[in-house]
Amino acid sequence: MLAIRGVRFRFPVRYRVVWVALAVLLIFVEATSPATLGGTSMKLITALAGVLLIASIGQMLIVITGGLDITVASIMTLSGGIVVRETQGANSQLLRGVLIAIGIALGIGLVNGVVIVLLRLNALIVTLAMSSIVTGGLIVWAGVTFSTNGTVPSTLHHFSAQSIGPLNAIGLTAIAICLILASILRGTLLGRNFLAAGTNPVAARIIGIRVDVYRVSAYAVGGVFYALAGLLLAGYVNTPDYTLGSPYLLLTFVTVALAGAALSGGPASALCLAGSSFFLATLNEYLAVRGIS
Repeated sequence: MLAIRGVRFRFPVRYRVVWVALAVLLIFVEATSPATLGGTSMKLITALAGVLLIASIGQMLIVITGGLDITVASIMTLSGGIVVRETQGANSQLLRGVLIAIGIALGIGLVNGVVIVLLRLNALIVTLAMSSIVTGGLIVWAGVTFSTNGTVPSTLHHFSAQSIGPLNAIGLTAIAICLILASILRGTLLGRNFLAAGTNPVAARIIGIRVDVYRVSAYAVGGVFYALAGLLLAGYVNTPDYTLGSPYLLLTFVTVALAGAALSGGPASALCLAGSSFFLATLNEYLAVRGIS
């Protein structure tokens, strides 16, 4: 009986909703448009679901601490712009471009966290302002196509477009990241302290957890995940432009909410986030295949 109660506690109803919705959607899609789940479409679904999952992981970490972040789209676009501009399509410069993109994204997230957590300013206003600054600065610096040829290094494109059977490499990478994150959050002291800091900050402070450190770190790490998602998406489309991250401005919030996370803060499930990402990507592809706006 204790084991059953433990399972119920770890997997409450709000986490089950997305899996029920996904099962219903897959049955409906298979019955009305089987081509949606075919090989070519499945590669696209798993690629876009992977990008969405990685970006949403960053948003989820911030939501767990009771915050929110509007900079997801601008950081994704910035990362794509950096890898195009700094490499000029050369594979030899790819690592440098990736490190610069991740470093700048980390810095942006850190600034957001410090201003929001330590200076106590409103998260929506701060991240919205930062998003405008990043977007405007990127266009001034790199233009709308980022370089003369506008392409990413071929190594990044080949990795992002590669598939194992019907599963795209981005989707498989995202699942691996998701499983690692789930293990850290539930199986390590660092992860449990992070969850405690978001679930009950007052109690967490009383027992010695440095809540503000975890909250600032969430924004910084979130920026890294946005950058990674932007880099992989840029590699997948091969010729990214200034609209690269635009669809993800609000989509990460939908994904996190559908996964059962409370937007007021507290525990969330990384595995359910994977389910909601696949749900939204499949639904989007189904509508495209059926020619529905």
